Formats: sequence, C-alpha cells, structure tokens
Amino acid sequence: MRSPRTPVTPSSRSVLDLPCVIYARIPRREGSDRRPRLFACLYLLEASCLVAAAAVHQSWAEPLSPVVGRYGPFFLAGLCGVVGLAVYLIRRYRTAGTAQQRQLTLTVVINLTTVLVAFGVGEATVRLLASQTLAGPTFLDTILLPRSWNDERARYRDLLKQMPIPTSYWVPDELLGWTVGPNRGGGMYSSSSEGIRSAAPNIRYADRQPQYRIAIVGDSFTFALEVPFEAS
Repeated sequence: MRSPRTPVTPSSRSVLDLPCVIYARIPRREGSDRRPRLFACLYLLEASCLVAAAAVHQSWAEPLSPVVGRYGPFFLAGLCGVVGLAVYLIRRYRTAGTAQQRQLTLTVVINLTTVLVAFGVGEATVRLLASQTLAGPTFLDTILLPRSWNDERARYRDLLKQMPIPTSYWVPDELLGWTVGPNRGGGMYSSSSEGIRSAAPNIRYADRQPQYRIAIVGDSFTFALEVPFEAS
C-alpha cells in the first residue's frame, strides 16, 4: 500500500532549496562619477569665454566699454561664468588629494586638446571651402580676414590699377596697399594736393600757416565714410 505523501511546509524545506541573492560590493573607482561634471564645468568655462570675447568683438566701435553697451549683458554674463567656474575648479584642485589632482590635470589636458583639435578642423574647413572674390576670401557670404598682408596689398594694387586714375579716389601704395590720391574730386570725396581729404580738390594745406595743426588718424569712422566733408 502506498504511503500518503507528507506535505511539504516552508519550515521543512532545506536552506539550499531556497533562492538566495548574494550582494557583492564592487569598489567604485575614486572620482569616476565626478569626471562628467568636471568636463561640463570646463565646457561651460570655455563657452563663457567665447560669449565674453564675442561681446567685446561686437562692441569694439562703441564709445564706451562693452560693459555698458548693447552687448553689456552678454559680456557680464560671460565674465561671471568665467570667474565663477575658474574659482570652483581651482578650489576643487587645491582640496583634492594627489591622485585626484592627477586626474583633474588629465581631464583638463583632454578637454583642451579636444577644443584645439575642433578649432583646427573648423579653421581648415573654412579656409579650404572659401572662395576668392573681389572683396577677398569669402565663406558663406562672409568676408574672411586676410592671412597675409602682402597678398592683400597686392590684390588691392592690381584692383586699383584696373581703374582709371583720374576718376579713382584711391591709388596704390607700396607700404599701405592703398591711399587717397592727390587732387581728386567729384562726388562725395575730394582730396588736397597732399592726398588728404578736403572740401575741394587743388587745395594745399602746406600753404596755410595756422597757429596749430591737428592731425586725426583713424579708420573709416575718422575718414567719415559716406558722409559729406561739411558733416565730418
């Protein structure tokens, strides 16, 4: 006769029959979770530098500094970002141990290398894809700065030689590249016998003997480009 089966209760099961989970503590590498935050701080620092530099570049012609000009908020925001992030990174480095300082140094080197390579590739791409026009090298309808002043001077010299001398206000110059021609007139601009802008041609400033002579040297703003002589 078959014996009845003994019911199995939880208390009668062997310990080996119960599922078990073994938790093992894996040692975390020191500072491994901080590296992304450090990279983020470095990239924010570089972005703040770009914002401040762009604000200074855009406001160079304003009478006051970029702090109070139209681009003042951008300059101040970039400057605050640079100072705040720089102080934070310096404090992190000074309070870190020797191993963490080495890791911080390596992270900074990797970051700077990445940024320099990116700028180098971008500059090479722009220069390779730029096209030569009468206004100079152009990329996406933007005139680029000349890489060589000798090439820029030669380009303007060849360009001015194609213009008729009596009607051209500008003439080639071996040192400057181009300058105002003497005794030019017609239109909005006239020049004296010395090649200085004047109210009318055939004027000699050297014949005048004023008590004081004031020379104003500058760019197109000083020249009063597209402004009549009487309003300059």
